[in-house]
Amino acid sequence: MTFENYQTWIWAIYALSALVVMLVTLRMTRNWHSGVKGFLRVTVLVLMAMPWYVQQDATGPLAPAITVAVFEGVTLGGDGWKRAGLPLIAVLSLGYLLWFAGWWISRRLSVEKEDKQREPHNADREKVEPSMDGAEKVI
Repeated sequence: MTFENYQTWIWAIYALSALVVMLVTLRMTRNWHSGVKGFLRVTVLVLMAMPWYVQQDATGPLAPAITVAVFEGVTLGGDGWKRAGLPLIAVLSLGYLLWFAGWWISRRLSVEKEDKQREPHNADREKVEPSMDGAEKVI
């Protein structure tokens, strides 16, 4: 087997493992508050799914960006983590922004739906017309 075949198999196993971790996260957070639930789900998804180049010249094999950032931070020290860490932070920020936009839109839609349900329909309301003698007349 060639190196590319090994890498394909490794990524397939990693993707399956990441899927299992994501399913466990979804199951674990299903009854949590929506803010904490969304934040944790986006974090786990981005950390598990974002790949980055292992080599310095941005070619060759890929690995999970969190792994590359941690190993480069430990082995190179100081600012070594930035090569994979900064793009990871950017994608996390984008994920949080998209999650917040979706949460805000769904919240607005649910508030509008509740307002429409509270409002009586014009066809259901009885029209009451005041008369000259003080009694109200139902039309």
